Amino acid sequence: MRGRVRVLDLFCGIGGLAAALEGFADAAVVGAIDVNRQALAVYGANFPHPIQPRTIESLPLEAFAAADADLWWLSPPCQPHTQKGARRDVDDARSAALHNVVQAIGALKPRYLALENVFGFVGSRAHRELRQTLDRHGYLVHERQLCPSALGVPNRRPRFYLTASRDGLVATLGRSSCETLGDGAPAFEGRSGSPLVARPCSAHASLAARLEREPDEALIVDPALVARYRGALDLVDPHRADAIAACFTSGYGRAVVRCGSYLTDGAQVRRFSPREIASLLGFAPSYRFPPTIERRTAWRLLGDSLSVPAVREALRAFPPFASL
Repeated sequence: MRGRVRVLDLFCGIGGLAAALEGFADAAVVGAIDVNRQALAVYGANFPHPIQPRTIESLPLEAFAAADADLWWLSPPCQPHTQKGARRDVDDARSAALHNVVQAIGALKPRYLALENVFGFVGSRAHRELRQTLDRHGYLVHERQLCPSALGVPNRRPRFYLTASRDGLVATLGRSSCETLGDGAPAFEGRSGSPLVARPCSAHASLAARLEREPDEALIVDPALVARYRGALDLVDPHRADAIAACFTSGYGRAVVRCGSYLTDGAQVRRFSPREIASLLGFAPSYRFPPTIERRTAWRLLGDSLSVPAVREALRAFPPFASL
């Protein structure tokens, strides 16, 4: 294979994949595509890679071919598969983008492919369409669940990861394999139909070390709201050795419950700042949001982003990324 691995970042968001590849000299992002211009503004403020504001469902085959990429990374919309949603699968218009990519995979057969999504994606018609295409063209496929809390990060964000290769994988159990690496993550069924059971969480770094020293007072939650929802809020004392933040969703700051954790010192409750959530997702301290991006927008974009350590772990399945 040629020198550096050329990477096409589809549904790139605010740059979770780009952050995972920072400092890795053996790969180069040759294209980052997303329909969300606010996400691309954040991406462009942090990474030098060429970005394209385009709808992926209408991206022609020639555009995929022009990237001349060895690895395609996919983070397609999860809304068609989330537990909170209607789970309309391929009947959801947002699934059209992935369908177009799957068609391009069949036509161009990139050397490597990786996909991240929620567990509801597993067993869906969209998942089956992707697997059938990969199997038909002779890819080696590895499916696993990853949670950053099992990778030393005090944050739960369990997700499904698929890696596929026409050249082989670092760790695989035959032509189709499944494993699990997570903390309390829902199990999903492998090809054999056997359930996958989560492994115990590993030791993780301190949550308190990732917090801002002088957080904005605007993050403090109204005590009346805390009293109203106290039984439903996920309250975290950052000074506890076992403190782990729940998964942050795009509704954080807008919804009150089931959207992420709140910090408490016993006297008051506050939300995590975007900078703190970015740190928990594994973005570097230098990562920034442009002044044009408001706090609520930053929360939404982070909720749709990736866990950088989990992305690195998934990429290590490919031989060129084994040392990532």
